Amino acid sequence: MGVALAFQFVFLVIASDPARFRPMMLPSVFEKLSYIAAISMLYVQNRVTTAQAITAVPDSLFCLLFVIALFKARSAGSASRVWTPNVRIP
Repeated sequence: MGVALAFQFVFLVIASDPARFRPMMLPSVFEKLSYIAAISMLYVQNRVTTAQAITAVPDSLFCLLFVIALFKARSAGSASRVWTPNVRIP
């Protein structure tokens, strides 16, 4: 439970500057996918109810949004990396 709570803060940090914290999006996608996979396997084995399995739906949506943001942050990050000459002004 502690890791899940800690990741909620990670999500807030990522939201503050997605291009800067783009590398943290990969573990975030993995975190969402691991929960979805665990709930799916438990549901297939009839170890959780449908009402409990539905809790994976928001995580599925957030996982999809993280993947979209991952690609958008890459294009936004590369656009902001414009070459500037290294000139010192006295």
